[in-house]
Amino acid sequence: MNEPPTATSIEAFYQTRLNELVWAIEMSGGEFSLLLARCNYASLRRRLVEQLQANSALNICQVILEPADTNIYERIQNSLGSQTPDAVMLLGLESVNNLESALTLANNLRQEFSKVFSWPLVIWDTHNKL
Repeated sequence: MNEPPTATSIEAFYQTRLNELVWAIEMSGGEFSLLLARCNYASLRRRLVEQLQANSALNICQVILEPADTNIYERIQNSLGSQTPDAVMLLGLESVNNLESALTLANNLRQEFSKVFSWPLVIWDTHNKL
């Protein structure tokens, strides 16, 4: 018979995942890479992002997409200005009204991402269908 997970085991699971994410960011070595972090609940994602930023020495910036955003690349550039972070976390993907168009444009601009951005981009997803 399987025992239900305890709060301690759940916390350990998420801590391990956050450690893996920090490792992936650190291993990017100042080069662009694309990382996908999936979390089914926005409230849990908020706690994990807060914990990641509080417990890491990395300079991790957050870029939050708005419902009307159609150009992810431009949103990131405008949000960061001249900052050079260790990583950028992209949040709010689930709120974008025309997600298919935004992702298509981002795919068309993928070469620009790697030319201009010298840090990993962590895309947080709370969709169940992506």
